[in-house]
Amino acid sequence: MAETYPSTPAPIRPISVEQEFKTLVSQFESGKEFRRKIWSYPLRTITLNYRTRQTNTAVLWNFYNARSGMFEPFWLVMPEVLSHTNEYVDKGNNSTTAFDLPAVASSNVVVYISGTPANVTISVGTGQAAADRITFATAPGNNTTITVDFYGKQRFYGRFAEDKYSKEQFEYKLYHSGLTIREIKV
Repeated sequence: MAETYPSTPAPIRPISVEQEFKTLVSQFESGKEFRRKIWSYPLRTITLNYRTRQTNTAVLWNFYNARSGMFEPFWLVMPEVLSHTNEYVDKGNNSTTAFDLPAVASSNVVVYISGTPANVTISVGTGQAAADRITFATAPGNNTTITVDFYGKQRFYGRFAEDKYSKEQFEYKLYHSGLTIREIKV
């Protein structure tokens, strides 16, 4: 089971969340383009900044080392409570009925199966890394896409973007340009 990124010390706001979409673009001699979406949902890069004198960097440094830099992924729960729409949950497979949401302590939850609202039972905080979990009475069909709208803290599965730091470089990044975490799909 993956660890959860430390909630303390808390990063300063705003937290930078950059979205990356993957699109294949083919250009023809005529100048026309053909575009194809490779990823249905974006991957995110999260940058966390910290205050210099108010941060116990040992907690973060130890967490980074315990993950062996980029090697071991972990859960990151964003500290901000916000509205989120069309967040990817998983694909249906005709047998699984319980899914962890990309949400913690959520409310106003609306779950969709391939764009159609679905009835679910919601269990707050019972999934991995305190994720909210939904349960369908009947398993979603094979290859259907499950998405969710919610109000709450967003949860990401990710890894550190860098594999090589000295303790001094790590602290410099925390205070100046931010510590970068790259989302990965489960």
